[in-house]
Amino acid sequence: MGALGKLRHVAVHNYAQDQALPIEHWFWDEKVSGGIMVEHGVHFFDIVSALSQQKPVEVYGTSSQRNQRQRDRMSAIVKYDDGLLGEYHHAFSGPGFFEQTTLHLAYDLARIEIEGWMPMKGTLKALTNSSTRKAFTSLSDWKEISAEAIGCGSDDSRPEGWGAAEALSDVKDYVKAGGISYKADHIVSGSFEIERTKAEVYGRCVQELLLDVIAKIENKEHELAVTLQDGVQALRTALLASR
Repeated sequence: MGALGKLRHVAVHNYAQDQALPIEHWFWDEKVSGGIMVEHGVHFFDIVSALSQQKPVEVYGTSSQRNQRQRDRMSAIVKYDDGLLGEYHHAFSGPGFFEQTTLHLAYDLARIEIEGWMPMKGTLKALTNSSTRKAFTSLSDWKEISAEAIGCGSDDSRPEGWGAAEALSDVKDYVKAGGISYKADHIVSGSFEIERTKAEVYGRCVQELLLDVIAKIENKEHELAVTLQDGVQALRTALLASR
């Protein structure tokens, strides 16, 4: 289990423009493109599987059609084998001014929001201890905004009358989430951003993938970072979400 605890929930929201996609465009022909989840959403299934190291076990999808040819909004809920729940929404139905992609990650000890169809920046709020906080500050792109001691107070998250708030004095420096106790003494907020252009980051990613494949060709014992099985799994999830 990582420094942020278990990943419990992810939500992907992708709002894309459709001005460059007239009704006759091949994108809308699902016999050619596979539809939104296959042509586009498949990459986000890949991202979540890589982040969580979990496999989908149940997939539910729904959609809305503008007309007989254009199925322009699709949503899916995916349950993974270690309890992660994922929500995915992709819409190609708005002006470019509102085009936005966000990825929300809810860990036991953190809430993270990442922006961009190619993730370039984001924000994080996390419960930390001395070692995990140090790990954040060692990141070159990390900027700490605030850090406050949790203290020995009580949990006042419930409204008055909903039950007595649990006193924390006897479990100092520990918090509970999902039935698991974690050592944490500070709550930290910060941001991170890759200080390069999107083209530079994209180009470097392609180079890394090619170098990985070349390494496999030269050494059969080399383990690929992204395997054919990973791609098949993401495609299968996209097809199930499109039914």
